[in-house]
Amino acid sequence: MSGVARRAATHDKEDAQAATEAAVDWMVRLRSGAATAEDRLAFDAWRAQPDHEAAWQRVQAALQPACLAAGNGAAWPAREVARDILLRPRRRVVLKSLVAMGTGAALGGVVANRYLPLSELGADLRTGTAERRHYALQDGSDLALNARSAADVAYTAERREVRLRAGELVASVVADAVRPFVVLTREGGVLALGTRFLVRQEAERTRVAALSHDVEIRTRHGARRVLREGEGAVFDAARIDGFDAAGITGAEWLEGHLLVNQRPLAEVVAELQRYRRGVLRVAPDAGRLLVQGGFPLDDVAASLAGLADTLPIRVRDYGGWLTLIERRV
Repeated sequence: MSGVARRAATHDKEDAQAATEAAVDWMVRLRSGAATAEDRLAFDAWRAQPDHEAAWQRVQAALQPACLAAGNGAAWPAREVARDILLRPRRRVVLKSLVAMGTGAALGGVVANRYLPLSELGADLRTGTAERRHYALQDGSDLALNARSAADVAYTAERREVRLRAGELVASVVADAVRPFVVLTREGGVLALGTRFLVRQEAERTRVAALSHDVEIRTRHGARRVLREGEGAVFDAARIDGFDAAGITGAEWLEGHLLVNQRPLAEVVAELQRYRRGVLRVAPDAGRLLVQGGFPLDDVAASLAGLADTLPIRVRDYGGWLTLIERRV
């Protein structure tokens, strides 16, 4: 890109940001209850310009879904959400940040989904945000579900089957020589050869850790591997990659802890998000920072404070409903 083109692109970006901030200010003024007829005429004139109309639509997209979502069973009534966002100066800054970061369009779905994963309401077993739960199965086996997890159970005379739809579980299995016990994911299955193991459904792969005795992984495309106690693996539909799970198994959430060893901050924040009803957002440059240590899952505020003490980050909390994590400069 030439220097002229770069300067033009920078200028366009600055104009778009200025228009967005002006749109937020107009929305605050018009919904404050103090707008005059002259204010509305001035707004109409401002909005008549194409780039201003586009900015107005961006702000609408950032605000309205959140209000609608909250008005349909989430934490706050829609009218109060709109008033809270628009009339408090700190919330105006948040709204501008959301629009500028391109996250506004998705905000409504995020808010509506924070208490319970709406797509998993039909699951046999499920947990909501900040909820861990044990389920006793009919054969005496036990399933522990991490927060925001869901599974279906199907027992027949020949087979005991659990389908992990989302999240993760720890299965403590009662031995049965006639009916094998298997946990299915999108990428394949994990067959119990022992008593206790962890299965986690990730975006495009499954993570497994053999906590007690052995398990066998079988991918959808036919790959197989037995994990001994203390071993772990990740697999997709075709390939299995092993790792030593003896140090940090991933099952520490059973006791309310998150232990990490050189994991990106973005992944750590994603884990904490399971236990926070408000939205957590981490800037890309901060998200690449590596984290090591232990953090309490049941006190996310304390975990965020600990991260801020040990990493070059700034945590900005906006009333508990949104937290932005940025890298300090």
